[in-house]
Amino acid sequence: MAQNFLWHRLSEEEKEEIRKESKRIMEDFGKALEKAEKEIKEPGLVKRDRQTREETKTETDSEFRKIFLKNAPSTEKSDDGEWIKAEKGSWK
Repeated sequence: MAQNFLWHRLSEEEKEEIRKESKRIMEDFGKALEKAEKEIKEPGLVKRDRQTREETKTETDSEFRKIFLKNAPSTEKSDDGEWIKAEKGSWK
């Protein structure tokens, strides 16, 4: 039995058996993927019955905030303060 796992040249029968098994595995995976895609209506969207986290507002160290905003590529000022401007979805 251990001899079956040692390196050896494959016969044409073994190569054909590997091709068939590989094709079967890929087809099974494709069918499973199709089934999953049908169940997922909007990829990346998770619908929740309720919000699981409460919003909290914390005070930050003013020096940290200055450094953080200085390192940001783009910021925007408003009545509420200064915020980092980010392009939504640019990473997609």
